[in-house]
Amino acid sequence: MGRVEQAVRANVAAGTVLHTTARHKPFTVERYDDDGVVLLLGEGRHPVRVTWVCLEGVVGFLADQGFIEIGGQHISEGQPGTLDEHMKTCTKTNTARWVAVLLEAAGVVSLSVVPDRPVQVALI
Repeated sequence: MGRVEQAVRANVAAGTVLHTTARHKPFTVERYDDDGVVLLLGEGRHPVRVTWVCLEGVVGFLADQGFIEIGGQHISEGQPGTLDEHMKTCTKTNTARWVAVLLEAAGVVSLSVVPDRPVQVALI
């Protein structure tokens, strides 16, 4: 079990409702299994799986970068220089904003939320 999986399992219980940073919209951490985590996103509570391999990769992606934008576009290519860039290598679903909140709740990353500026993320 990797650092991120340990932190998520220890600090964010299945069934936890979290909220996006910009719009404060709720989403649910539905469940964990050996492969990853299932998040229920949007008003329709659409299930989206994010693998542990992908989440563990966030640590390497953010290492030595300081704060970077979370980004996130509803297109299949990741937004360069953002967490979205890494997340789109794992899933074409726009998950960066939700994953950032999950990892903050787990104590893996810190978020910088400044009015009228894009939300940023950094490794703790």
